[in-house]
Order: sequence, then structure tokens, then C-alpha cells
Amino acid sequence: MPDGDLISAPIVTSRLLHSPASISQTTYGLGGVECEIAFRFAREPVPGKGGLAREQIIEAIDGACAAIEIVDSRWTTAFSTPRNAMIADLLSNGALVVGEMNKNWRPVAFNTLQARLGINGTTVCQSSGGHPNGDLIGLLTMFANDLRERGLVLRPGEIVTTGSYTGFHTARSGDEIAAEFDGFSPVSVAFQQL
Repeated sequence: MPDGDLISAPIVTSRLLHSPASISQTTYGLGGVECEIAFRFAREPVPGKGGLAREQIIEAIDGACAAIEIVDSRWTTAFSTPRNAMIADLLSNGALVVGEMNKNWRPVAFNTLQARLGINGTTVCQSSGGHPNGDLIGLLTMFANDLRERGLVLRPGEIVTTGSYTGFHTARSGDEIAAEFDGFSPVSVAFQQL
């Protein structure tokens, strides 16, 4: 959040898809798309005396991948909703399409990572280190500690996405969306025709 507060919401299992994916209008809704990096946890991070540190998060992760978040709101006011309504709306997550896991993700410089969002073969956004934070492991550490304070943990197999590298863009019925990050397999999703 702009105020520095951390908020999070679960990804609904039935809406966690593998690339290449094809989804209906009931899933893509408003048609928002964002290019993100997602991480898969192999085991629950084990905290030290002061909580979870970067090292425990890194050790618990077994892979990272390119992802496309499908952004859709269940509210008629779309993206100008109060914080509690945003959480109830799963932070506007309509679906998450993930690519192939890269098990050799540790050397990646996420703060300078090249990202490209394409729609129908045309690049609509390209960025270098376009993530607003850049320190994805720091975000994951903050997230895991926040969960821990609420009595929750990251479990084996869970996938956590970390926010957009390309900002919010809109696709339409019939569009083919692709996300590419240097060092990661591309990910794609097709919006089925109405």
C-alpha cells in the first residue's frame, strides 16, 4: 500500500492456472493483466529467535517463475474501494497464470530484471527493474512475518506472487497475453472470445 502497510489475500486454488492457459470472460472480467514474479515454497520457513529472516525465506523456496495476474474486481466501484473491501475482493485477483518454475532463481537480480508484456504479439510494456520495490525477498520476508503474527504459515507447495513489473494493462476478448522475464520461461494466457 502507498502508506507502507502490508495487505495480502489468498489466491483461490481453482484460479491458479498453468501456462499456456485459456480463460473465459467470467474469469478475466475487466481484463486487467500484470506481469509478476511468483515463488513456490518447498517447505514451511523456520523462524529464528527474531522471527523470519531473508535466509530462512530463501532456504524455503524451491523455485520462481514468470506469472500473469488477471486483475478483476467483484465491486462495481472497481479499484476505488476501502481497504477491507479490497481484501474481501482478494485484492482484485481474478486468477494467476504461472509459468515453468526456475529452480536456479537465486542469482537473479530482481531489482534490474527485464520484463515484457505483450498482447497479440505487440509489446505494450517493457521495463528494466520495473517492480516498485525491487527487493522481492524482502517483501516475502515481510509477508511471511506478517502471516506468522496472525498465526498463519507458508506451507509446502504454496505460491506467492510479489506485484507487477509492468503496471496495470487491459486486454480484451480474444486477446493473447504473454509475459517474458529474462532468465525465466515465458507465460501466456488467452482470453476466450465472448
